[in-house]
Amino acid sequence: MLTRQKIILHLINQRGEASRLQLVKWAFILAQSSRSPKLRTFYKFVPYKYGPFSFGLYHEIETLIRNGYLLESSNTLKLNDGIAIPAIDLPLKRELYLFAIKYDRLSEKELIHYVYSNNPWFTVNAIQFGTRVENRPEAKPAVYTVGYEGLQVDGLLNLLLREGIQRLIDVRHNPVSRRYGFHKSTLSSLCQKLDIEYEHVPELGIPSESRANLHHPRDYQMVFEQYEKNILPKHPASVEKVVAWTKARASVLLCMEVDPKLCHRTRLARQVSKKTGLAVCDLREEVCDTHIPEREFSLRL
Repeated sequence: MLTRQKIILHLINQRGEASRLQLVKWAFILAQSSRSPKLRTFYKFVPYKYGPFSFGLYHEIETLIRNGYLLESSNTLKLNDGIAIPAIDLPLKRELYLFAIKYDRLSEKELIHYVYSNNPWFTVNAIQFGTRVENRPEAKPAVYTVGYEGLQVDGLLNLLLREGIQRLIDVRHNPVSRRYGFHKSTLSSLCQKLDIEYEHVPELGIPSESRANLHHPRDYQMVFEQYEKNILPKHPASVEKVVAWTKARASVLLCMEVDPKLCHRTRLARQVSKKTGLAVCDLREEVCDTHIPEREFSLRL
């Protein structure tokens, strides 16, 4: 069992029971406040109806219920007394104990108020407009790209919202993934919940068999040259669709690789850039600023 799942069980155990909303808010506060290395791969969060939310956490709650660790009745989660809680190390157990003393007696309303007061960004999608402290940004059109490698889906979605992205263009040939949230149907559904348009253009991806056994820069170079020579020219209408989407709203080309130099999306982005006159910007590059005037962007890929 993952450490983050064990932590969820221990949080519920200290209170005896919890609603899903309480559990999400506890997990968020813990993620914000803890310095434990055990929480480096803890849940990530995205602004949603009642502040910070984790689709990944909800997914794993369902897993814990299905595996018999949790029981749910009337929106209340309890431990299954018939199954022992997996152990965690003593420093982390003590941290959770001290955390519980401070936070687990707060009501749902008090938790929401506490989180909203200290984390204004996570109010941008609040269901009650009066509680929105910040406004959702909208980036200027550019040829944005991003790779989700190393991210949880909530981390990716939070990045898109922070950077003002309004449309995600999935350029994977086979949009499947073992990691929760990155399969086409799931990613499309999550984007819809956050009012981010989702488009998929598989014909502008590279088949998996063509990406096998890539070990050296020259291997990637050869594959990407073939992509520009053989794939892109066969799908001019699809390229033009991407061009139109890019010009209309802040859109991002998504694939898996974190390094844009090792992904075909960069070659597609260059073609779109030539057709639109817009600069290319990868969202995970540190110098990328999506909110400066368009003329100040620099073409870096």
